[in-house]
Amino acid sequence: MKKTCFLLLLALMPAFICSAYATATPDTGLTGGDTRDAREAVAIKLRLEVTIFEATPGGKAKAVAAINKLKALSESGDPYAQTSLAGLYKRGKDNLKKNPSQAMFWYRKAAEQGNPNAQDALGDAYREGEIVPKDYDQAASWYQKAAAQHYAPSEFQLSLMYQSGKIKPVDYVQAFDWCIQAAEHGHVEAQYLASLLYVDGKATPINYVEAMKWASIARKNGVREAVAWLLELEDGHPTQIAQARKLATEWLGRHPTKN
Repeated sequence: MKKTCFLLLLALMPAFICSAYATATPDTGLTGGDTRDAREAVAIKLRLEVTIFEATPGGKAKAVAAINKLKALSESGDPYAQTSLAGLYKRGKDNLKKNPSQAMFWYRKAAEQGNPNAQDALGDAYREGEIVPKDYDQAASWYQKAAAQHYAPSEFQLSLMYQSGKIKPVDYVQAFDWCIQAAEHGHVEAQYLASLLYVDGKATPINYVEAMKWASIARKNGVREAVAWLLELEDGHPTQIAQARKLATEWLGRHPTKN
């Protein structure tokens, strides 16, 4: 079933992705939105090919070919290929052995070019401590760089780090602000957390309308915990339901759902 889904995903890739590798230039100075989009699509396609062909009988040669293309693009300075290649080194498989130092090398190369995905990955690496020693200051620094580009996963991690004290001292206001930014940028876990924080009251006055609004949005976006939480909120504050639903509907009308 998994292999079938992967093959279907590959088959549905837009035709321009398939030809983009052949036309991509080796320079590092990416200019124009279309060029960046095409290069990112190539990197995603090649990484997907590696995953698919590794799971396909007799697919080793094709997996290796995709890896070699990613390596060539990475060596040419393409930050999207570098990020994809780093992810493969972090994961490790038969055709590309797990190599934490290579993962960090390529993530850093891409991050230094401003790639927010790579910056977020470096933040994760330093926060998790699996491929490098834990360093919360480094993690926060890289998350800040990605968050400056409105990268929602990094915004959410900053919120959690400020709440937990991994960024010292504990700062509930910063945690709240980063959570709201991540929620506004579509991060579904942040949307659920935003609802909780509006009831917590540590960083902002308690606001059940906003709490219900974000719980409704999180539920719509598939957060299971939001279902029971929203019912609890609505049961306790029935007079504010209509306003909260109106705000949630307006927000969802401006943003596509994640499910």
